[in-house]
Amino acid sequence: MLRAIADHHNTHPVFIVQIGNSMQITFDSNDELYDIEKTFAENFPEYEYTDDISGSNEEIMLSINRMQHPTSGDNWGRLWNEDTIRSEKYLVKKRDRMPPRTPNSTFHVLFGEELKEYKVDIRRVALKDTDRKGFLVVEETGVEGEKPKILTEILPDQTTAFWEGYRLLSPKIDTEFDIFLKEQKKRRKKKNKSI
Repeated sequence: MLRAIADHHNTHPVFIVQIGNSMQITFDSNDELYDIEKTFAENFPEYEYTDDISGSNEEIMLSINRMQHPTSGDNWGRLWNEDTIRSEKYLVKKRDRMPPRTPNSTFHVLFGEELKEYKVDIRRVALKDTDRKGFLVVEETGVEGEKPKILTEILPDQTTAFWEGYRLLSPKIDTEFDIFLKEQKKRRKKKNKSI
């Protein structure tokens, strides 16, 4: 594993801490870690990557916890994201797995006693001239015939697309909830004045 890191990563120091029978390896990177992860998996052919270990007794060989800071970017100073993104991936013993259930694209948020409905608009795509297929999260413009605004890169499955859309909608919902709270406060003040 250390050889794989050294072969694909030499731009930042690599910290190694032994914790009992485990080791924690920590490093910063300006690069995608796909090559390192692929090399790890090649060393353990009876294992596979998963991001969901809930509700099962998995034999975990490797846990990869990735964090992208809001200041993360490429070597040209372009930022990759606006907020902190955390993800976890596990190298676990191969076995037959039930596919994860895909959430309904419509979800609800409780504003006081009012239930508001929101929707993550997901589109299945296949790129011409390549065999790449996947899902995009889009935002409808509301204008008939106008193409929707694409909010994400191509994502591997509908579940990933839903949760990415959910994450992208969260700031808008937070803003709407703040407005709701202010309106509630104004109504209470008005009611108290009239009493």
